[in-house]
Amino acid sequence: MFRRLQRWGLCYFEKQRVAIARAIVKNPQLIIADEPTGAIDIETKDAIMELIKALNKSGKTIVLVTHDMQIAAYADKVYVLENKGLVLKNSL
Repeated sequence: MFRRLQRWGLCYFEKQRVAIARAIVKNPQLIIADEPTGAIDIETKDAIMELIKALNKSGKTIVLVTHDMQIAAYADKVYVLENKGLVLKNSL
């Protein structure tokens, strides 16, 4: 079903939602999300982050990469990389 989806007909935030759905459809224990909220409106960002938070509460491990520190605030642990090195490790 997902292979037949013509992604070129979707807007960016719809593609993000499809990517998240594809990531969770097989019920993985680890989800890696690279900029899942990039270039989308605030309401959609909130919806995506609430979904990610719910997945984490259900026992999934989430590794999320972001440039947005407001999104990073959702995390239990934050690692900040700069110039190829770790400059901050913080448990929230």
